[in-house]
Amino acid sequence: MSVNPHCARCGAQDVFTGEGSPPCPKCGAPPGTPGAAPSPARGGGPKLLGCLLLGGLGLLAVAVVLAETGAVTAEKTESKWSAEGQNKARYETAGRGRPAPLRGVQFTPAVTVGVPRGTGHDLATAAADAIRKAGTGGGPGQSRLEITITRVAPDGSDWVPFFKSGSCSFTASYTLAAETPWSSFAGEGQVTGTVTQSMNGFCSTGLFREKMGQAIAAAILGDISKLVAKYS
Repeated sequence: MSVNPHCARCGAQDVFTGEGSPPCPKCGAPPGTPGAAPSPARGGGPKLLGCLLLGGLGLLAVAVVLAETGAVTAEKTESKWSAEGQNKARYETAGRGRPAPLRGVQFTPAVTVGVPRGTGHDLATAAADAIRKAGTGGGPGQSRLEITITRVAPDGSDWVPFFKSGSCSFTASYTLAAETPWSSFAGEGQVTGTVTQSMNGFCSTGLFREKMGQAIAAAILGDISKLVAKYS
């Protein structure tokens, strides 16, 4: 009687073999029982492929939700804009050398959104918020800058996950006035322009519109600053 490393049928370890040996304590196979044929491989390819596909779709869905809710943000944005304006101004100055009427004057803008409800209104609101944040205030005398965003017409696909692109055209009107110890100034004008923007990565529709609003604000304020610089 000798010890076999394992039972040929069930694989139990340290089983006695040879004549007069007891049966396998695990499966009861008598000594010398031939091993069972190997079982066929389980879990075929199509089933595994389906599981992997469902898992991948699940991860993609989670990534889209995280990006669109703003829970995860990792994006690259490119914004370009162009604007042109028309304006007119009148002023009076006093004192030696007739100093520039807007010398040292800074403006804190007040912004009104005059765009109907919809995507255009959302972009105009984002632009108005950016303009308010850009206001500095202070400076000599009293100043006033009132801006009305009258038109924002968006176009593009800001709903596509991980890559968004779009453009918009806009119009804004403004009035500005300043009173200093040496001058009084009043001006008004209108700015029209376009913005094109693309964004890729983990980015939400809300973030895309916020960035485009900031570009609209930069275009509007950039044109107004030309008028201020002319009389500063």
